[in-house]
Amino acid sequence: MTSSDPNAHDPLEALPVPQAASAGAGPADILVLDNDERIVELVSWFLGKRGFGVRRAHSFAEARVALADGLPDLMLSDLDLGAESALDELPVLAEQGMLPPTLVVSGYLDQDSTERLLAVPGVLGTLPKPFDFELLEARVLECLAARPAPVEVAPAASEAAEHAQVERLSEGWVEIRPARPAASEAPVSDAPAPPEGAGPESAGGAGRPAPEMMRLHG
Repeated sequence: MTSSDPNAHDPLEALPVPQAASAGAGPADILVLDNDERIVELVSWFLGKRGFGVRRAHSFAEARVALADGLPDLMLSDLDLGAESALDELPVLAEQGMLPPTLVVSGYLDQDSTERLLAVPGVLGTLPKPFDFELLEARVLECLAARPAPVEVAPAASEAAEHAQVERLSEGWVEIRPARPAASEAPVSDAPAPPEGAGPESAGGAGRPAPEMMRLHG
């Protein structure tokens, strides 16, 4: 993979910078999990060269420590880690809510193991060993693009709902009442809910803060 010619150019420099590495949120964070230290170092070197942020783990025990610090954008996981198997460990991580989007990379993939792996929520695909760097990067970018989009919540709505009473009204309207004040504050009266068919203009009541109205879609 190296050349003794001092004038030789690094082939990685000729490749375009991956989109995921130049996104506004910063480089994608990738956790490389393999019990073969040589593979971990080589893959980490390549991904780092391509602009990705890289973390390393050589066992699922080490991976759990890394995942507890924050889920990466993508995990590259070996299948057979000696005493540990991704077939056993990945479903457990998924049940515990600790499994990030994952690409399983292994030289021991067959139809049965592939089907079992792809049935685990969060496993996006598999990549057989051996592989070349170009294919590895292509699959990494595919998996990053296939990640579920984060759910965005409007700050005003999330702050109001955090300590609020939510009441479903008619025709899809939802009333969000501010939480009751402390004993030292003025009490909030419980006015009856608006009649059926009422919109936001008829919601609320005397003696309590005006509730926020949100329309449910779907």
